[in-house]
Amino acid sequence: MFWVKGVLLYFVLVNLWTGLLKLIQIALEKIKSYILDKSREKQIQYIKNSNRKKLVKSIKCEMFLEDKLNILIPYFPFQSKMDYSDEELMYEIRKDYKILFFYLKKLLPFKISSIIIIYLIIEYYFKFDISKYLQNVELGELSTIFNNITLLPSLIVVVIIIVSIFFISRNGVFKKAKSKVKVEEVENKIKFHKDNRILLNSLLFDGYKNIEHILLKRNSLIKQVDEKDDITSLQFDWLNNIEDINELNMYIENTERRNRDLFPFAFGIYHISFWKLFNLYSEKNRVNKLKAIFLTKEHMENVIKQKWISPENFEKMLNDKILTSVKTIIYIEKYLVIINRKLNKQHYIYSFLAFITNKDK
Repeated sequence: MFWVKGVLLYFVLVNLWTGLLKLIQIALEKIKSYILDKSREKQIQYIKNSNRKKLVKSIKCEMFLEDKLNILIPYFPFQSKMDYSDEELMYEIRKDYKILFFYLKKLLPFKISSIIIIYLIIEYYFKFDISKYLQNVELGELSTIFNNITLLPSLIVVVIIIVSIFFISRNGVFKKAKSKVKVEEVENKIKFHKDNRILLNSLLFDGYKNIEHILLKRNSLIKQVDEKDDITSLQFDWLNNIEDINELNMYIENTERRNRDLFPFAFGIYHISFWKLFNLYSEKNRVNKLKAIFLTKEHMENVIKQKWISPENFEKMLNDKILTSVKTIIYIEKYLVIINRKLNKQHYIYSFLAFITNKDK
């Protein structure tokens, strides 16, 4: 009965720790939301004042803080019916399982937090001094262990035989094939990012021009709308339609068609710029989204034809578009810096080991 109470105490403490983590998540999410809201207010003001230097610094600072907060915020799965739209059957079948298994795994005693909890229960509930016990281990017991080292060569031979049998078994062959597929998957991801950075660099060249033109003409556009009380007369002939957008979209579509389960942004890099780019590439209307970000002539002409756009909200719409464009450009630039460093970095130790083990061929 005494041990049963200890197990129950373990479950209680693990749940209390999980609850504390959930409270930390909620608090940090609120802090992040507050920072993003305040940053946005400042950034809109910088756009109105044509202060590009402060605008860029503010966005970079926001990106840094959001990236670090995302690392600190504890992960808790969330699943709502909206994720499945009107597919009620799928929702009913899949609901709660991800969340259920997440909380069940929290109870496993193999996590650092669980080990600490177990130690505290043994130390303070069962009144068993673990550190004192380890200090009092007799030298005779240690000598017995060392004397058995003579059995080590035989043990190694047995292990080698078992490993050999495993690798020639059906399960071993399957594991080997699976590892080979994983290697090919990493190679495909590297190829995607090598091609993607070239396409993005080309896209940025014309994209910068459009955003720069909008920034320069922002005040005159607002003044023109205020004077004429009409937005349909605006002309955007000084903006470019960027053909590289279609080229990038075709490349993404071809990659998705060839490798539907590639997920190239699951690349072992967790910077927020990667997730922002992943969300952009996952858009159903990706081409229109890219045209909106790079403020193409076609996009701006379509915007002023929308019924919800009026002379009264034109300035707000324009400021929001400029801010979204500059932010996305900064995220793309950060992605390019990280991926270029990742792909071009020399790994001298790996190259040396690969050479001497003949694994470089």
